[in-house]
Amino acid sequence: MLSKGSLLWLTCLLFTLTIAVAQSEAEWAVVQPAESQDGLVLWSRPGAARVVVGDRASSVSLRSGEELTDIAELEDGWVAAGRRTVGGKTRLVVLTDDSQGLRRLESPAPATGELQLRPRLLVDDGRLAGVAWLEGATPRELTVRARRWSGVDWGPTELVGPRVAGSQTGLASVTLGDGNELLMWSAFDGNDDEIVFSRSRGDGWTTPRRVAAGNRVPDVAPAVIATRAGALAAWSRAGDDGYELVVARYRRGVWQKPRVAARDGALFARFVRRDGRLLLLYRRATPRGWGVAELGPNGLVRRRATFLKTAPDRPALELDGVMGVNLRMPDRTVARGYWDTP
Repeated sequence: MLSKGSLLWLTCLLFTLTIAVAQSEAEWAVVQPAESQDGLVLWSRPGAARVVVGDRASSVSLRSGEELTDIAELEDGWVAAGRRTVGGKTRLVVLTDDSQGLRRLESPAPATGELQLRPRLLVDDGRLAGVAWLEGATPRELTVRARRWSGVDWGPTELVGPRVAGSQTGLASVTLGDGNELLMWSAFDGNDDEIVFSRSRGDGWTTPRRVAAGNRVPDVAPAVIATRAGALAAWSRAGDDGYELVVARYRRGVWQKPRVAARDGALFARFVRRDGRLLLLYRRATPRGWGVAELGPNGLVRRRATFLKTAPDRPALELDGVMGVNLRMPDRTVARGYWDTP
């Protein structure tokens, strides 16, 4: 179980991040997709966004109360999703910039729930395939939903994860090599949070199941990326000395036992694949800063880079030749790091 010191640190960190967001509306949040051939990065803040593709940047004007939170690369451009908050209610927003120019698609979520949160784009072979999101009257009553995009309009809403006896958070998505989608999130099971998943199929989605054996500590904040053999997932699991980052391999429809990839309070993991190299970015508590791990196809850590005294806001990850890796922070400064062994 978490020690009192670990719980205090996590509470302080989350409080600091919340205050930072509330006080820095003028600052940009960095959203970097796991997969991108052209170095796609979204710089986002309420009411405005900038999309960077390689060395080209373009501004995107948003309506009042709108903020983009996810972006994916298309064969001929990009697609982004976010939310619009009006009168305490949230609605989904989807924008795309392709051969037809910048367009605003009809919202995939009808105005039925009070909250529509954390949209996750589903992209297959360079085309928008759909959107998944969380929806409910309150944060403790959220369901997981998805809707397909035909290229012209949205299909019927699909219920992927029904309500549970508590919260459901941290939705993540990926399209597998066979064209099926995989959704992952953290769901309360009556004792603590567990990581669950559902896979698309011809007649809908599979019943949500745990990724790993049940335990009595929180498992939170999953990230997932496709591999040639299936997928890799990473998430944070509470331990005696704070959160540790674990990685599990999905192969032939089965999840293998997760292995520890980082300790010392590792949180907020995100995968990034660049130049054929699979990287895992995460926030460190001890010492405070960011860490990057390069993984092999089996999910094992090959080498690491550590960035100390860096801001808590998520950066964009950039490769720097063979021996280095850089973090571009939201304030545009660059933190340079070098690989070490595990």
